[in-house]
Amino acid sequence: MVHFCNSNTSDEVTLRKLCMMGLKTIRSWLDCNYSDRAESILKVTMESNNKLKEIYFTQKEGGHLLSIGEDLDLYKLDIENNYFHLFCYQAEIAFAQGQYDIAYSHIQSAKDMLALFPKENGFICQLCYNFGVELFRKKYFDECVLWLSLSHDIGKDKKEISSTVQSCTLRLLATAYLEFKTIESNKKALNAINLANNLHNHHLGILLKLRILLLDTETGDETIRNTIESLYNHQEFSVSIGLQSCHLLTNSNRSNLSMEQLKYMMTRFSNSPEYGKVVCSLLELNLKTKELQTAKELVENIIAAHNTNEPLDLSTRKQLHYIFWEQAAMAYEQTNYQEALEWYNYSYNLFSFGEYSDKNLAKINRNRATCYIHLESFDKARDALSKAESYDPTSPYTQFIIYKLALTQKQQDIASEALQKMCDYASNKSNNDENSAFTADALIRLAAQMAFEKDETNLAATALEIFLKGSHMSTETLTALRCLIRLLLSNDNENDRKSLSRLLEHLRTAYKFLSEISNPTKCSQDNQQVNIQLEATWFTKIAWNLAIQSEKSPDFLRDFFIICYKLTTLCSSDLDSMTQQKTCSLIVAAAYLQLASTTSDLDEKNTLLTEALNYVSSCRIVCNKILSEKLISNDNENKKDTVNKLLLLYEFESRAKLKDPILESVLERAVMMPYSDAKMFETIAALAVDPPANYKNLSIRALKLALRKHLQSSLPDFMAVSKNFHSIIELCFAQTGGHHISETQILVQRKMISLHILKKFSNSSNKRQRINILKWKFFG
Repeated sequence: MVHFCNSNTSDEVTLRKLCMMGLKTIRSWLDCNYSDRAESILKVTMESNNKLKEIYFTQKEGGHLLSIGEDLDLYKLDIENNYFHLFCYQAEIAFAQGQYDIAYSHIQSAKDMLALFPKENGFICQLCYNFGVELFRKKYFDECVLWLSLSHDIGKDKKEISSTVQSCTLRLLATAYLEFKTIESNKKALNAINLANNLHNHHLGILLKLRILLLDTETGDETIRNTIESLYNHQEFSVSIGLQSCHLLTNSNRSNLSMEQLKYMMTRFSNSPEYGKVVCSLLELNLKTKELQTAKELVENIIAAHNTNEPLDLSTRKQLHYIFWEQAAMAYEQTNYQEALEWYNYSYNLFSFGEYSDKNLAKINRNRATCYIHLESFDKARDALSKAESYDPTSPYTQFIIYKLALTQKQQDIASEALQKMCDYASNKSNNDENSAFTADALIRLAAQMAFEKDETNLAATALEIFLKGSHMSTETLTALRCLIRLLLSNDNENDRKSLSRLLEHLRTAYKFLSEISNPTKCSQDNQQVNIQLEATWFTKIAWNLAIQSEKSPDFLRDFFIICYKLTTLCSSDLDSMTQQKTCSLIVAAAYLQLASTTSDLDEKNTLLTEALNYVSSCRIVCNKILSEKLISNDNENKKDTVNKLLLLYEFESRAKLKDPILESVLERAVMMPYSDAKMFETIAALAVDPPANYKNLSIRALKLALRKHLQSSLPDFMAVSKNFHSIIELCFAQTGGHHISETQILVQRKMISLHILKKFSNSSNKRQRINILKWKFFG
């Protein structure tokens, strides 16, 4: 409306309305913190007021009467009043926009008009004060002092401005001066606060004066005492005000004056509900000034009074407990256990009869017990722990101190029992308190470390095993597993079955954890820092070494190589890792076959043979992967690596004893295998008739293949040939019962073979071959 309604009018009535609306609109925008909008309205309003002023002066000069027939001086006064408020609003707008110099000049313009409007002194004085407060908040202390000084000057000797308001302005002015931190500014601050206190004696003014006086180290104690005395005599003096002044004195190294004041306050407020605050402050001051004996005497008097006829309130008792525990902790860190014990005893004696169920009592007794252990007062420590257990029966902390005491006295049974209780209490609380399990975990790890430091390796291992049972699979799990495995390996009985079983179980736990965190979807943020390949490599080496050491125990050899195989799957897919997988699976298959040969239970035997086949298959997969990824050449694999031959033999043995109908196809694969030798077929022949297998035809065929390989050799083994021939004859007898093959037929077959061999090698120049031929003639 101000912008668009009659903006070009020259009618005095309309202009007055526009001025009135403009002033109200400016005020509203300023109250809403829209200084830019207020500024646009101010320009229009100022133009309207200027037009109105021009109309009135024109009428006066022309001798014309006003249209509404009123006195011209009143209208001129209204115009000046408008100007006054417009100057003030201009100052507010400039201040809001950070233009402090422009704001100051506008206020000066408004101040020059105060003679016309004396009732506006309060308004402009308050406006300057508000500016000063805002600048103080922004830490613009130079500008703050300027505005506060202006506020004080405007309100000086003005009846309409109270002394309370002026003293408030002077206190803030003194505070602003202190921020300059110079001797000159401190003097100005003291002058301002003295003037403020003369105008209105407020306790804040006295405290501020005390603060200013304390800044000057040369200020005498008597001057300080006089100021404190004026504070005592103030009608609003209270415990809170007194403690504030004591705090100022203590921080300014006037502890003697602070002590005097606190003692005075103890007397003055002996019946006050806030008496405890004074007591605590006096105790803290004694401790700060190293008056330790005085502090202890004060404490003993307080406790004696509390337990007789002057009980302390709950808030004071809490504060005293806090002080006692802080002192005890400081003494404990300095290994002054007797001193720590005294402060814990003070805290214990301060508890009232109705507070004996408080769990804090359990904490105090645990701490007392710890001090007694260091002081080698074991009976007193045991008594304190008994009390702690009665106050908080399921606390893992109590069991930890019991463990600590038992460890000190080398009572392993009690120590182990305490460890187990720690774990049990944590698991019982886990549903309600998520942190209880983690607390117990930390304590058990610490217990293991303490046992290790005292060379109690068995107890340390027990502690780590208990920790692992309740572990939440965190990064600490791997650390605990490594430590535990090292401890078990350092044991002299590391090769007995019990130790091997424990090591095997812990290696399985390591694999389970590593396999879980290798899955990104299941891995918590806390476990993402684990180097899985590095950890798996470490545990793989342990499993491998243990497997080799277990060669006399096929079951352990098998299990260690199985876990070794699984761990290598978590390592990098390089030749070393895959070769290790191949070796592990091959040995595991052999171990299963060995175990199957020693058991008489048919179901168990079949299960073991089936597992052997599974690992044969796994080994073949790894071999094919090595070839497919060209980690080793196919030629080298066939010539140098005997794994394929062993795998075929293991498969043949397993299928033969399982009476697998596809057994003959295995022999066919052996025939097709490059670089096969007579020894392999001789082994197949033996396996084909090794009970419970009974495949005589396959055995005969394998022996004939062995004979062929021998005879194809450039240097045949004639003794092996003879042995194979004997075996074929025996199998033929076994097949027919000896009724259809005559001795003449056997001799004829032997002679035919002998003649074939003699004909082939009769011209040989090799001396060894010729000797073998002579042997063959003699025995044949």
